Amino acid sequence: MIYNKSKYILAILLIAQFILSVPAAQARVDSQQKFRPSEKAWEGTDKTLRKMTIDEKIGQLVHIGLNASFVNQESKEFKELRRQIVDNKVGGIIVSVGGVCETEHLVNRMQALAKTPLLISVDFGTGRGRVIVGAA
Repeated sequence: MIYNKSKYILAILLIAQFILSVPAAQARVDSQQKFRPSEKAWEGTDKTLRKMTIDEKIGQLVHIGLNASFVNQESKEFKELRRQIVDNKVGGIIVSVGGVCETEHLVNRMQALAKTPLLISVDFGTGRGRVIVGAA
């Protein structure tokens, strides 16, 4: 008797999973169609990639952590960030902590140094107010 109930419950769960997954699959299809880059965007990307050296392409795969507290331009920390952006041509920055104004200022300074626009990301694992002070 218990075996029959288990089969029945399992069948209901499988049917429910199928029914619930259909809208999610449709949403993925819709989002893929909605946000497809234009031909002009693809052409611009191809043109940029053709101009890049192999070192620049490798650098685009690397992202560095950034503590966005105040950093003087003459400090060892700023010079290291600058070296990573200019010499190593990193592709992005992951902000881990800092104030709103300090983060904006330092990210803008790094973006200005970069030949190719940086991908900026933030580690909000502990909540945005704990990472970007003043953002909560």
